[in-house]
Amino acid sequence: MWSGNYLWGTFYDAYPRIYYFDPVTMMLGGLVAAVAAIIIGLPLLSKLRGDYFALGTLGFGEIIKVMFINGGDFTGGAFGVVAPAGTFDTLLPHYLVGLGLMVGTALAIRLLMRSRYGLALIAVRDDEMAASANGIDTLRVKVAAFAGSAFIAGVAGSLYTYYIFHVGPDSVFDLDWMLLPLMMTVVGGTGTLLGPILGAFVMYAVFDLARIVVPDYHPVISGLTIILAMLFLPKGLMRSFAGRARTA
Repeated sequence: MWSGNYLWGTFYDAYPRIYYFDPVTMMLGGLVAAVAAIIIGLPLLSKLRGDYFALGTLGFGEIIKVMFINGGDFTGGAFGVVAPAGTFDTLLPHYLVGLGLMVGTALAIRLLMRSRYGLALIAVRDDEMAASANGIDTLRVKVAAFAGSAFIAGVAGSLYTYYIFHVGPDSVFDLDWMLLPLMMTVVGGTGTLLGPILGAFVMYAVFDLARIVVPDYHPVISGLTIILAMLFLPKGLMRSFAGRARTA
């Protein structure tokens, strides 16, 4: 019988891999995510904006989750797919690859911000109507940004799969994966390059510390941290630090 695990094993044995990572599969994961973002983004971004667009993507995610749960042997059903695990005795390659992806993404975004397309993105973000009036194809710009971010998320998701060697509908389509990046960006500082990176370090440090010190109350501590950050650091850590440095 053709099962999801069998398909994975057959595909993985088709060509040699570097250590237990499969860079080709990681790139394919990013490409599939980018294509899916284009298919989803074209109808949604042309009709919806802001909160309505967020609700639309959330609803579409729930539809895909149900499809994967009822996918039978091909998707592994509710259990998901177990990736073939290689022999290793250290997680150092995981960290190095993750660090490389973070640095590479940051550099790519830095170059993008200085390009003509980056200026178009900023214009659409600040005032979509004015950008459209100045000849910018706002739908194409938004879909391209949506697909690019989906590519990065797809590659990162592939790396996460190599970390846990198992993916299932409940873990992949968990609401936390939609909220955590948003919280990290808001806490670190929206519209900045290093803000989301700083926000990720701060949020995970608080979450892990609360989980260790007060395991029964760590959701309360985590939620309180977010509320305090919204109240006292509405512009995020990076913008607040930059503002104080300019004032000094």
